[in-house]
Amino acid sequence: MVYSGVSGSDRLLIVDPAAEKAITLVQITGTLACPPIGAGDSIVLAMQEGAIIQQTSQRSESPRLVFQPALRPEQKIDWREPAVIGGDKPALIVADGDLTIYRLEAAAQQFTAAVVNESLAAKIESRVAVVGGTAFAVDENGVLRGFSVDELQPACTHPLSGQVDWGPFAVDDYLLVASDTGQLLCVAADGSQQWQRDVPGAIVGQPLLIDGSVVLSTAAGSIVRIELASGKQLGHANLGQRLASGPSLFASRLVVATHDGAIVVTEIPEDDAP
Repeated sequence: MVYSGVSGSDRLLIVDPAAEKAITLVQITGTLACPPIGAGDSIVLAMQEGAIIQQTSQRSESPRLVFQPALRPEQKIDWREPAVIGGDKPALIVADGDLTIYRLEAAAQQFTAAVVNESLAAKIESRVAVVGGTAFAVDENGVLRGFSVDELQPACTHPLSGQVDWGPFAVDDYLLVASDTGQLLCVAADGSQQWQRDVPGAIVGQPLLIDGSVVLSTAAGSIVRIELASGKQLGHANLGQRLASGPSLFASRLVVATHDGAIVVTEIPEDDAP
């Protein structure tokens, strides 16, 4: 089952190939502050009205309130897309788009309102991503900040060459984030910079991991393949039309969506471009 929603919407698109009606548009109570995120067999919805809600895959079950911060009258919260931590201590790391980042812990496959938070010096502007024991997000000053996932204490900083334009995303054991100056930064699990390089335009959609490399789409129509460990470009193709999604693997080929609604199937770039 796949859930999809966009910031500012009061509806969820649910795709369930096993259901009699495979595609359903569902009205929700409130307005999404960011896209929903999967957490095991449930999804987490962060609402502009402040509530963070968990909905199981059993659509007949009512959503469960996970967390509701104290709000002023008429106040809205611009929640940033959260990150889910698995393992022995499942948790949700989420920033409020202001000066607070939260850790919501999980018990019995349900998130609870056990909260650890760290007051920040600058507002968080990006989604949150977790690599190893560090949660990463970019602030309004264009600084990638790392926080320990257990206590949300500052762990590392990496000033970007501009404002955040894409990411951050966790890809294998690395963290990727792009600035609006066309620079793609890769950070290792220990918080150190792995590499930085130019990319041919603004990146769109989710990254795709293939055999130790990441494949990215750009809005201008490029598909780029980069080796994660070194930053070396392994392949590049220009599809000649604007793209609206990241690449997905389809057998041994790639599938991407264009801005005019077309679906394009293409080969994985394999050249030796620098």
